[in-house]
Amino acid sequence: MKVPTRSVPLKGVRGMIADKMVESLQTAAQLTHHGSADAGALLAEKARLAGAGTKASVEDLLMLAVVRALKKHPEINARVEGRVVQIFDSIDLSIAIALPGNVLVAPAIDGAGEMDVAARRARISRREPKPTS
Repeated sequence: MKVPTRSVPLKGVRGMIADKMVESLQTAAQLTHHGSADAGALLAEKARLAGAGTKASVEDLLMLAVVRALKKHPEINARVEGRVVQIFDSIDLSIAIALPGNVLVAPAIDGAGEMDVAARRARISRREPKPTS
């Protein structure tokens, strides 16, 4: 199991909010919101990478955006356990991928924050073996 880099106790109002969020997840119906966004910059980056010889899907670029956001805001690379926020230095990702035949897979990409677009793409397509620890 992954060990957090640091832990931040949830005290006072933050702890109360965390408790209520967990309670809500356990007792209330969940909602999914669908929205739209201008993907022009994303498609321009895809074209730029293709021109440089790197094949990248929109999903690859969304993972890149997530990695960049987590590097810029490391305090959100965390999970709540009880009333403690466990913050991690390592950026690991998982992405759901639909395959033919109504199959859904979600490969884990350990160390995604240290990889470039091509390395993350290779890991997902299983062209590169997962490193052993």
